[in-house]
Amino acid sequence: MLPDPEKVYDKDDVINALWLEFTLALRRAKRVFVLGHSLNDAFLLRALTENVEPYVRIAVTGLPGGNGRLASAGEEVEAKVRASFGDGPKLVPLAFGVDEDPAVPAIDDWTAHLQERGLL
Repeated sequence: MLPDPEKVYDKDDVINALWLEFTLALRRAKRVFVLGHSLNDAFLLRALTENVEPYVRIAVTGLPGGNGRLASAGEEVEAKVRASFGDGPKLVPLAFGVDEDPAVPAIDDWTAHLQERGLL
């Protein structure tokens, strides 16, 4: 599917079947890591809010801005996460590249937190 916030999932049989499988996978998932997505897709947000509970099982990446925070471009993602899920999801500052990213400890912290809560 092309990146289009106005795309319609239920008008195409193939896409509809894939989307149904995706929502079923979300329900079975022990954790959901949203990587490289700006969350501008209302269908994706709805799928996450309706099929992943508790929300602490979700982690969402955004560009790093220093001090463990997201960059200004990631603030929009953070606002969407908080508006849709409250404080549940972990925000992970993450830059794509060839070098090891400093986000690895944040991801480790998230999975350790899930283990402590018996969610893994």
